[in-house]
Amino acid sequence: MSRIKKLVLNLVIIGSITIFLFEISYRFSVIDFYKTEFTALNKEIATDSVDYLVFGDSFSAFPNGYINYLNQTTNKTFVNAAVPGIGPNQVNTFANRRIKEFAPKAIIYQVYVGNDLIDVEHLTNYKTLSFSRNVYWDVSDYLLSISYFNYRFASYYSNKLALEKEAIGQPFSAAYYNKRSKLLFKANANYLYETVTVTGDLEDRYASWITSMKKFMDKVPVNIPVSIIFIPHCSQVNDRYLNRMEVIGANFKDAKEYKNVNYPLFVKASADLKMYKNIRFLNPLSKIKAKDSMSKPLYYNNDPHFKEFGHTVLGEFIKEELLIKE
Repeated sequence: MSRIKKLVLNLVIIGSITIFLFEISYRFSVIDFYKTEFTALNKEIATDSVDYLVFGDSFSAFPNGYINYLNQTTNKTFVNAAVPGIGPNQVNTFANRRIKEFAPKAIIYQVYVGNDLIDVEHLTNYKTLSFSRNVYWDVSDYLLSISYFNYRFASYYSNKLALEKEAIGQPFSAAYYNKRSKLLFKANANYLYETVTVTGDLEDRYASWITSMKKFMDKVPVNIPVSIIFIPHCSQVNDRYLNRMEVIGANFKDAKEYKNVNYPLFVKASADLKMYKNIRFLNPLSKIKAKDSMSKPLYYNNDPHFKEFGHTVLGEFIKEELLIKE
């Protein structure tokens, strides 16, 4: 029995050391953990003439998305450093590497209202979600590398991903809708409302998010302008999307306040980061509201991401705000 205990103890010690070393390697970007994704999104790059370096999540990492549109319709070079499935804390692990590598003339940082605050500190609810889901989200708040493993393992579920891609093209249905969205509402039906209005449980998460954003800005040389663009959740756009969210479990205390163009999250973040003189804030919600329609929706029916038309509208907005006004 003593041999077994000793073996188990040794395995625990070795495992703990391995996890610790990997976590340190990930946090300090000892190697380029997202090189595969970066290479896939950027086929040919002239490293001596990068106009814009773009950081973000899946909204920006879409291969035929707004960054591709901007590269094709302008005379500027946009390098895509976005990675799907990550949050601000993960961006901070490799931001220095990308900035030093490309020395961009300017930076675009894409924020997604739908999950950036809860990517910093995940939603957990041991009453409504499975024990394993809660433990995973709790642990990943402390071990950033856990999210990297999850991201890598997800690529092996090709059949599941294929089914999800098929579902987003179907007419809206609670059964078809994005599973992660439904999980989040199951954890906290008010999380979207509280994100947009910076109230309730999301107020503390907002403070953590601002800290993470400041860490990013501290990595950027003061001579490089940074444009932070806030991608709205589809439910902020109109009642059609908002009602769909209610069907899958969301709760909105004040729908009128929630859909306000100058919503509290954008206003408060703009004020709380104004000490950085090289920063500006972009809010495309008005343009998105104007362009979205039943006949030509910007978002998928069963997923909160942009369709290709949504990316075109976002690209047009960025051209108007950044390039025409240069």
